[in-house]
Amino acid sequence: MALAALVTASTPRMYESEMEILVRNARPDYLITPERSTGQIMQTDVTEERVGSEMDVLKSRDIADVVVDPRWEDQPMSARTDAEIKAHGKAVNEFDKHLTVEALKKSNVIRVGYVTGDGRQAQAALDRLLAAFLGKQREMERSTGTSNFFASEAARYKRELDRAQQQLSAFQQSNELVSLPAREATLEAQLNSLDDGVRAAQVQMTEAGNRVASDRRQLQSLPERQPTAQQSVPNTQAVEQLTAILATYVNKRTELMTRYQASDPLVVEVNQQIADTRMALRNAREMNGQASTTDVNPVYEQVKEQLSTSTADLAAARGRLADLTGQRERLQRQLNRVEGSTVEFTTLQARVAELQNNFELYTQKKNEAGIADAMDQKQLVNVAVAERPTYSAKRYSPHYGISLGLGLFTGVFLGGCAVFFAEAGRDTICAPWELEAISRAPVLATVPLEQQGVAPAEGRRGAQPVERKVGEMDRVMEGNQVRSR
Repeated sequence: MALAALVTASTPRMYESEMEILVRNARPDYLITPERSTGQIMQTDVTEERVGSEMDVLKSRDIADVVVDPRWEDQPMSARTDAEIKAHGKAVNEFDKHLTVEALKKSNVIRVGYVTGDGRQAQAALDRLLAAFLGKQREMERSTGTSNFFASEAARYKRELDRAQQQLSAFQQSNELVSLPAREATLEAQLNSLDDGVRAAQVQMTEAGNRVASDRRQLQSLPERQPTAQQSVPNTQAVEQLTAILATYVNKRTELMTRYQASDPLVVEVNQQIADTRMALRNAREMNGQASTTDVNPVYEQVKEQLSTSTADLAAARGRLADLTGQRERLQRQLNRVEGSTVEFTTLQARVAELQNNFELYTQKKNEAGIADAMDQKQLVNVAVAERPTYSAKRYSPHYGISLGLGLFTGVFLGGCAVFFAEAGRDTICAPWELEAISRAPVLATVPLEQQGVAPAEGRRGAQPVERKVGEMDRVMEGNQVRSR
């Protein structure tokens, strides 16, 4: 009891500062994902794992380093000496010994206590612990450098998007394109219209050619002029001429008959000429001349006019067909060029669309990161200070009443244990009832042992030299039992 009182009195006085931290889900967790979704992980309930994680963070070495030495992280570990590292480690271990972190039952509250010899120092230590813990919370809420990363990526994609749009615009201007599908549809519609025109021109040309051929055949079968009046006129001039010729031949024969015989060839020839001339004269007298009057054939002129019209229509149809064919060839070349540039145009369009999508995505992520930065500046985290570090002038330890009571209980307990083990460990007989228990026979009388200069009571306490040992008594009792049998 006295030793407990002495230890209690010599124990230094300790004071405790405590605070309480509420774990909540006020701020969702943001995930860095390539999707357009916000990547929020919403949790409705606070789990035991979440509370345990916050407790582990409170007891982490990073926070303890800052609490023990706020400037410890300003210098790298390689710049510190071994003595400084050992002294710092010893101070961190001492801090951990006096720090208690526990979760209150059936709640989301974490109680933190710190015990030291000065209440102000305990409160200051918990203030530093709370500041370091809240800073760690803001650091863990999102990845470091997220806002700068998304801002730089958004700027990079904006520059690439501008270049891609300029390339697409230059390609469209060089190829006179606004929209490739619309351009293709326009050219195809124009080609279809030209095809219809070509077919119509071919039909017109065929019809005009048929009309020209028909008009030519009809024109060949018609006379250019037609008679309007006709009369019979005698052939006087021919008769007169034949008569003169006949007279000449007769005179010639007369002259030849004077010199030659009738069978002479010259005379025969002249006779034949005279006969032919007479026959021709007879025919001339019988045949009269025909005097006729003609005029322009109107049917011929009408057919001729139709032929001219058909020929003009044929020429116009041929010219139209040639023009439409040339236009179709030009449009077909343009369509082929447009279709040939489809791959390049589609690639440029896909590039612009992809960069536009990435730019919008990273702009959205940059805005979300800016919101997270604003939440950090406003110190919006998933923990709240339910109770700030307290200052208590009341002594935390030692508790005198409890210490003295524990000392009394310990003394009694240790005394009882000592008596128990002493009694259990002795091998002597000190009382008659012990003898009866060992010998299993009643004790009839006891004789006190008196020694010179020793009182009877003292002789009993010092009677160990004349007392029987348990082993000898056992052997005596066994001998008595054998004799009795």
